[in-house]
Amino acid sequence: MSKLKKAVVVTATAKGIVYHTNPKKVIKYRLEIKEDLTVKENKKSMIVEPEKIYLNMVQRQMYRRLMYGMREYDKKQILAMSDKAIRRVESDYKKSKRAIHILKAKKCYHAETKLISVIFNRKDLGKYDYDWYIDLPKNYTLRKLGIGTKDIIDDFIQRKLLPQNFYELSPENVELWVKKKDLQDWPMKN
Repeated sequence: MSKLKKAVVVTATAKGIVYHTNPKKVIKYRLEIKEDLTVKENKKSMIVEPEKIYLNMVQRQMYRRLMYGMREYDKKQILAMSDKAIRRVESDYKKSKRAIHILKAKKCYHAETKLISVIFNRKDLGKYDYDWYIDLPKNYTLRKLGIGTKDIIDDFIQRKLLPQNFYELSPENVELWVKKKDLQDWPMKN
């Protein structure tokens, strides 16, 4: 009979390849990172510039009210506003902040959500707003994610934070589209 050779068990771990024999042998992984100019060029071309949009004075004021809340107004304007108007601005600002966070999360984690929904056969994953209440890194800005003003405005219109006819509003026809009561809550900057 011939001698039987010892069986060797090989395991790949996070630190390296481990051979389980009498003297345990570990071969650590080596990372070889090669910089390629084409990769750098591709990364630059992957940055998506958001579509720019022109807003007239009425549209800009309504948009900035949602984006900046009470920071949009100076002290004189705040003192001239009623308590109800101030609460309404703050409430709308909170809603818009939440909407922007959800918009960022959807853009950031779109691929992962799609993959998980296919793996677990869940077509409703990511359908609801509470699916997107996750922490995002601070450096994920709207510009880096390629979210433009038009995307934000469309989301605000869908969430009824802005009127359906927002794009048709102008200083000349604002009274036809928006109730006078609403105009009193949106004071214009002088």
